[in-house]
Amino acid sequence: MSLFRNEAPNLGPTSDVQMKTGAHVLLSKDITILSAATGAINPNSQATYVITDATAAAYTLAAPSKGNVGSVTPGFPSDGKIIIISSSTAAAHVVTITNLEAGASTSAGTATFAAFAGASMTLMAYAGTWLVISSNGVTFA
Repeated sequence: MSLFRNEAPNLGPTSDVQMKTGAHVLLSKDITILSAATGAINPNSQATYVITDATAAAYTLAAPSKGNVGSVTPGFPSDGKIIIISSSTAAAHVVTITNLEAGASTSAGTATFAAFAGASMTLMAYAGTWLVISSNGVTFA
């Protein structure tokens, strides 16, 4: 008797679909809806956020934690964590990002989503800063 079975999965019309973005597998449970009621984005949790407000809204993404390795009160080191923010509406949403790496300096910046559905940006945490991995329809200031 074999311990392994070589069977093809049943891929019928009700099969789940998974999308991979980098090393992060996105399932429906990984998507967080952003609306004016929620506002803030968790900087220390890898997630995908979808903005659903029909009118322009403002959001905040704080600096990711650097953690304190070996400290008495360690934080959550978030290096390598990826946050994806996208818009499902045609409104110019603004996300204020703390510790956005911009050239040679690190400062607060804003990301304005152009007024069309599908605008998105992907950010990665590194040493307490946010690095822009990709953006589509987003302007940074």
